[in-house]
Amino acid sequence: MTKTLPVTAQKITSSLHIYRQVMATFVASLQALSVGLTFGITAVLLPQLKADSSFPYDKSLDSWIASASPLAMTLGSLLSGPMSDGIGRRLGQFILLVPFTIGWIIMGLATNNAIMLFGRFLTGACTGAVRANSVVYVAELTDPKYRPMALFLPSAAIHVGVLISHTVGKFCYWKTSCFIFTVPNILGFIILLFLKESPLWLLSKGKIDKGIESFKHFRGNGDEKELEKVLKKAKEIAEKKTTFKDILNIIFVTLEIVYKFGVIVMYATFAVVALVSGICLCFVLPETSGKSLQDIEDDMYKKPGGI
Repeated sequence: MTKTLPVTAQKITSSLHIYRQVMATFVASLQALSVGLTFGITAVLLPQLKADSSFPYDKSLDSWIASASPLAMTLGSLLSGPMSDGIGRRLGQFILLVPFTIGWIIMGLATNNAIMLFGRFLTGACTGAVRANSVVYVAELTDPKYRPMALFLPSAAIHVGVLISHTVGKFCYWKTSCFIFTVPNILGFIILLFLKESPLWLLSKGKIDKGIESFKHFRGNGDEKELEKVLKKAKEIAEKKTTFKDILNIIFVTLEIVYKFGVIVMYATFAVVALVSGICLCFVLPETSGKSLQDIEDDMYKKPGGI
């Protein structure tokens, strides 16, 4: 018994980095679960709002309440990349989980349509941003042999979230449901406190010591070859770092291509219209064959049915 305990403790200690990967994946799955809850709440929210005498239900705003979150997801998705690259994957999740939770609370406390729309918009924006951020975080810290499963679980959690949303919404008052749906975000926030930033992000920012420390935090001390590859890749990324000038050049080149393509399409359209018109005049209206447009117009005015 006394010999077994030290051996067990040693095994647990040597496997701590795997448990940290599991916890990071669990956090990403919790956030994906919240995404599913945001998707699924509409199906049970609108009927309950309609039946709630204390809420000033307006049928004309149904589509806005339903679509506020999906519309805001677009904005959140656009902000996700710059936020993730600028302040980090982990810190980005911390920042997003706060308004995400507040959005659910606002919905639970809503007393009119404007407040409800604001809560829906806030949860939608956070949904669009947090999904990409959390998945990148997991992909960068997990071991390659565990990565496929680690990336699959958050995707599956979205569908589980939709199912939970429908189930809870069926048996609970809509305000109670909104408060219950804050739990995944709060739990994910607490777990993130015990995890480190993505090693790849730290290395890409030139924080080599912290990056190596984070890598060992998630991968252990025995993966030196993988660490060398990561350091080499981080160096290549730093050397090929895209500047603001490069981004502007890409934008202008893209606009130029779109403009030229638009001009080509416009002239091609005019040519097709002219060709079709000529065919119609020659074959569909044979009496116009051999006549100019001016002659055709004069004939139209001479006819009794003309203008």
